[in-house]
Amino acid sequence: MITVTLEQEELAVEPGGTVKIQVVVANTGDAAGRYALEVEGLDLEWCAIPVPAFTLQPGEETRERVLVKPPRSSESRAGVYPFVLSVKSLESGEKVSRQGSVTVKPLNLLTIELAPKRGDISPFSRSAQFRTIVANLGNTEQHVQLFASDPEDGCTYQYDEERKTLPAGGQAEVGLAAMATSLPIISSPRLYGFSVSARSVENSHVSATAQGQIERKGMLSPSVLISLVVIAVLVLVGWYVWPRPSQITRFTVDSETVTEGEEVTVTWTANNAAMIQLEYDGKVLESNLKPSGSFTFAPPKTGKLEIVAEGKMGQSRLDKTITVNSPQEAPMPEIKEFTVNPKRVKKGQPTTITYAVEKAVRIFITPLDIQLEPFLHSKDIVFPRSGKYDFVAVNSDNKTVTKSFMIQVDDSDAEIAKFAADPPTLPTDGGKVTLSWEIRGATQASIDSDVGSISPESGSMEVDVTKTTTFTLTALDSQGRPTTKLVRVVVASPAGDGGIK
Repeated sequence: MITVTLEQEELAVEPGGTVKIQVVVANTGDAAGRYALEVEGLDLEWCAIPVPAFTLQPGEETRERVLVKPPRSSESRAGVYPFVLSVKSLESGEKVSRQGSVTVKPLNLLTIELAPKRGDISPFSRSAQFRTIVANLGNTEQHVQLFASDPEDGCTYQYDEERKTLPAGGQAEVGLAAMATSLPIISSPRLYGFSVSARSVENSHVSATAQGQIERKGMLSPSVLISLVVIAVLVLVGWYVWPRPSQITRFTVDSETVTEGEEVTVTWTANNAAMIQLEYDGKVLESNLKPSGSFTFAPPKTGKLEIVAEGKMGQSRLDKTITVNSPQEAPMPEIKEFTVNPKRVKKGQPTTITYAVEKAVRIFITPLDIQLEPFLHSKDIVFPRSGKYDFVAVNSDNKTVTKSFMIQVDDSDAEIAKFAADPPTLPTDGGKVTLSWEIRGATQASIDSDVGSISPESGSMEVDVTKTTTFTLTALDSQGRPTTKLVRVVVASPAGDGGIK
């Protein structure tokens, strides 16, 4: 018989540290025995038993220990680990167990690395790119805040993500962009030391820091600028005093194809020239001209226009060919479309002229001398009186095409609103036709063709028609001014006659 007692059932240890499980074993039997210690529930790599087996005489008691040492790494997760410690008789197999627990304390450990360690900023590359690698080497999850700064505030820093959550043993890579607060064009290189850090949000004492450098460069350093200025001054002085050949930089003609009698204007600009001379077909047009100017002339025929620039180091020449064409006769204007509606109007009522004309530069109506625009297609015109008018189209050679038309202007107050024949056509032997009318503002009215006077308001009548007949209705207003309207009745001709009866 044995008794087993744990001196302490609840123990605590930090990762990397060691804790002892103390056990007291007593042999309460009447015979000596050999016994062994066993631990269950804990990682075997954490445990060490200095004396795994021992012998006890009757009534003897011993104090043994088990060493527990979790490694200092993220694998030793913080928490409570229950265990069972057993003492077993090697002869009888008797086994006595006791329960306890080991609490692994939190391990807070952050690291941060910066790659690359150094970056450059210049007017051509306005930001330096870095990578920060943050690792949680502790045994608990960490919420990490990232920071970056330099003591001189020479740069601003921007993380891709300013907060990261890292599990125990986890790591993350976060991009960092550094930008200079000022980028002078002309300056000497300047080096800024900066630091990046990662700090636990829950425990500000848990942090890690890494160092880096940023070199800010100007587009030009003062020494380089001075050298460039000196070189530029020397080049300018040399360019100014060094003699150069004449050069024609501009030689243009406003038109290289003209009609006989038309003028052309030539324009030029020359460098390093003391005098300009123009020649046409080998003959001098003008000499002693300025290095920059223009000249107008009428070329007599197709030929070569040449410009000669004279300078201290010789002359330069350029030429252009000008083509002179014989004048061509302008094509006759064409009236493609022409309508007048209405041709009979009241006094003061407009008539719409619709037209389409090609190859004309001017259009007008005579004898009123009303001008029309060739690019328009219609115009409303008030004709003052009845009569014949001409629509005239004129080309660039003043050749004309004319279209004549008649306009009837009624100044009577009487108005014939309706005058119709029903039916308008008859067979060869004729027949009866009903004439109907509506008149306004008339005091008298009549129909010719032997019909005679009719009602000056409205009415209808039947007439006999034996041949094609045109009936004319005349209405007089209170002052005796007439207005008329026509209606025609067609009588068919006999078969084979080919005409109207």
